[in-house]
Amino acid sequence: MNFRKIFNRYIQVLLIIFLFFDYLLANTDSLKTNAKIIIAKVADREITLDDFISRAEYTIRPAYCKNNTNIDKKIVFNSLIAEKILSSQPGINNKLLQNELFKNLLIGRREQKMRELLSYYEGDNKVKLDTNEIKRAFAVSGITYKIEYFNIPDKKLSNKLYKKYSKTDSSFQYIFAHSSLRDSIYKKEVSWSSKESKIIHKALFSKKLKKNQMIGPINSGDSTNLFIKIDGWDNNVVITEKDITDRRNDVEELLTQEKADSIYDKFVLSVMADKKLSFNVEIFNKAAKLLSPVYLNQKKKAEDEFMSLEYNKNVESLNNSKTGDSYNEIKDKPLFTIDNKVWTVSDFYNEMEKHPIVLRKSDFKNKFVEKLRDAIADLIRDKFLTDIAYNRGYNNNELVQHYEQTWSDASIAFFQKSEYLKQFDIKGKSEKEVIEKYMNPFIEQLLKKYSDQIEINIEEYEKIKLTRIDMFTTQEQVPYPIYVPAFPQLTSYNKLDFGRKMNKSTTQK
Repeated sequence: MNFRKIFNRYIQVLLIIFLFFDYLLANTDSLKTNAKIIIAKVADREITLDDFISRAEYTIRPAYCKNNTNIDKKIVFNSLIAEKILSSQPGINNKLLQNELFKNLLIGRREQKMRELLSYYEGDNKVKLDTNEIKRAFAVSGITYKIEYFNIPDKKLSNKLYKKYSKTDSSFQYIFAHSSLRDSIYKKEVSWSSKESKIIHKALFSKKLKKNQMIGPINSGDSTNLFIKIDGWDNNVVITEKDITDRRNDVEELLTQEKADSIYDKFVLSVMADKKLSFNVEIFNKAAKLLSPVYLNQKKKAEDEFMSLEYNKNVESLNNSKTGDSYNEIKDKPLFTIDNKVWTVSDFYNEMEKHPIVLRKSDFKNKFVEKLRDAIADLIRDKFLTDIAYNRGYNNNELVQHYEQTWSDASIAFFQKSEYLKQFDIKGKSEKEVIEKYMNPFIEQLLKKYSDQIEINIEEYEKIKLTRIDMFTTQEQVPYPIYVPAFPQLTSYNKLDFGRKMNKSTTQK
């Protein structure tokens, strides 16, 4: 099977339309300690409790182990162990490991994790909350606002209309009427826990607002200049001690995240303060013309933007834009200069193999050149931050190394499964049929063969409780938004009749 087809199929397996963001917040806690419970070892590979929970709870499990029974738990466990066996067999030397694109993919994931670690130490780790600000936030945390809103893409026009009509009665309607917008005024409800941008959340919940009060224009970058009118609100008052404690914890968590982001933003600004970015306009426009089909050829407008961009970020599309006379004509030309260093178009493409560009969220279809310029600036910013992370030795951090190893093992195991199945006629067969007829005997044989190299932490394994809820974890506005590899569909074998009990001294790392 062609490597690119396998690679792209692997990417597509991961792309399921279900976004769940809370995992990233929860993962912050794991950065605060290096103590990780190991539930299994396979040769030199380790499976931690975090691995089990994230792969079972923050991906979409297949139907044959979707429930929360003991049998389902064994299948999940055996699948993770099988993944490690397939990725660590002696003498393994496949096309995936030799492929430069795959190597760059792993480097890119490692560096993204390193930047995440940097943001923790330069942000979260420096947060100190003030009691008064917690009280102020708690006072409005039960409010759900009923709002009307509209957006004026032109910042100058939004500011002009605000100055002209903000002090008049019905200013919200006047501004909309004179904005020449074709869209309607939209309505929605926004609560403390709603997934809104930080700037919108702050505008609504920093203090109590009045009915019919207008807020705006709220500029969150790009072409967003939002006007909001408060139609009314409901206030969910908590009474029991448990509810009060839970809400206070939620408030502190959100405030901590907001403050951490603010502290880290200042750190990033200090890093980039003396850096000057200068584009070669002619070459930049030619490069934009080459890249626009990669990022703007969306499958259908109704798809979630995250999905559309992720499909268009696949390696084959990017490399298609590197072929032909148009690319060869400009590949050695200077694209931009940063910090007195010249980047050619080729340099930029090479960096994109590690760090796919991220177009900031907005209706960018008609403004791709502007969005590409911003995306390049973000890529450069990330490169400077990555250099700092390398200088601090974050590439040797346990969390970073384990994260990279997890993605490497998952990818290699998927590739090995594809290679193994090439000997069978599986066309038209369901995944369940393929696993039961072909994969189960193969994996059972491997489990028995490598049984003496498998250690299991029985005590910790038995404490694990599965749920029946499907979740899919992603991050926003990062080169690699999918945080956890897809569930390893390798086996439905449901017995623990292999391996040996793990020594207690090796159950933590």
